[in-house]
Amino acid sequence: MPHVFPVKDLETDRLRLEVFNREKHIPLYWAALSTAPETNRYMPFLAIDSLEAAFAWYDRTFTNDTSGSRALWATYDLSSSSSAPVFAGVIGLLNSSAENLMTEIGFVTTFPSFQRTHVNTHACGLLLKYCLGDLKLRRVQWQAHADNGPSRRAAERLGFKFEGIARWQRVLPADREGHKRPGDEERPGRHSVVLAVCWDDWEEPGFQEALQAKMDRRA
Repeated sequence: MPHVFPVKDLETDRLRLEVFNREKHIPLYWAALSTAPETNRYMPFLAIDSLEAAFAWYDRTFTNDTSGSRALWATYDLSSSSSAPVFAGVIGLLNSSAENLMTEIGFVTTFPSFQRTHVNTHACGLLLKYCLGDLKLRRVQWQAHADNGPSRRAAERLGFKFEGIARWQRVLPADREGHKRPGDEERPGRHSVVLAVCWDDWEEPGFQEALQAKMDRRA
């Protein structure tokens, strides 16, 4: 089902978000993930351990999504000295609601060579600009495993405001890190950090300029 909001390629001078194509991007995604499986340490789905599993995850999560609430982009670094864009990760939207004019940035995967660079800032910044600026949504949410400090800090650097901890929000697959409930040792649970940027944050004087300054920073 098409996403509830229009989905298109987005770009800055140093990064491009390309609407995800199953046949083109899954092999790139698996090739990168297979050498750095720890990148998906806190993802709330079964570990992806083969190309076939990567295709199955994509189909389960996106192809067969009947809600239209999820979308995915491939992230390409454009800053390399080579002429060709370099695949750097993926980023997406989930829990999107046209009725409530909200969405959530998720599926954020930036592979090791591109961590602590401009990639995550530009990818998230592009989605914030598109969702709050172009689409005029009221709320863009960010949720993360409560133990995933880097994810929370990344969101706060971009201007997301901490709203609280949703305790025992998710039941995780058995192979994922989480908290255990006595008698249910095979199904760990997740406490989730909830942050958001809302329309009034976006329109607050200086917010957009601060975000753009972070995207413009070269070091």
